Amino acid sequence: MASLVPLPPFVPASESWDSYLAWFDCYLQANKLTEVSQERGLFLSLCGPEVFETARALVAPVAVQAAPWDTIQEKLHNHYAPKPSKIVARHAFYHWNQAAMHCEFRDLDDALMDRIVCGVRDIHLQRCLLAKPDLTLQKAIEEAVASEAANLSTQEIRTATLWYWPSAIQQGFI
Repeated sequence: MASLVPLPPFVPASESWDSYLAWFDCYLQANKLTEVSQERGLFLSLCGPEVFETARALVAPVAVQAAPWDTIQEKLHNHYAPKPSKIVARHAFYHWNQAAMHCEFRDLDDALMDRIVCGVRDIHLQRCLLAKPDLTLQKAIEEAVASEAANLSTQEIRTATLWYWPSAIQQGFI
């Protein structure tokens, strides 16, 4: 086997499991290694002592070198990249403005619309949104974008006015 530079071991504190496994797959392709026994053996020899010991513990009582490659991958994936709890994700969603992954809402549009209406800081925009009986996510976004654009335009006009006509402002004309 003509090998390229060996793949460095997986470092859980500084990289994601999915990225490392994708990197390993690229390494296999570059080295034209397609047999499952080669994949398992090469991975176990390159993954580093921490991952090797974790794999041994996860597949026990089966010896890690005899365990099926897909079983090793599945157990390590569940260990290093577990599926996040939907309850935790929903808690984050309701307490942070843009944390909507993994919530598994039945209707994500309604949940997002609720967050926009409940979380908007502009009280005038919030009242406008609350007054619409047929509000949808799309309409809420359009209203929020329009309000933000109007606020920015108003600020730009006021800044320009202050710069061009300071005496008129001081005298109360503007």
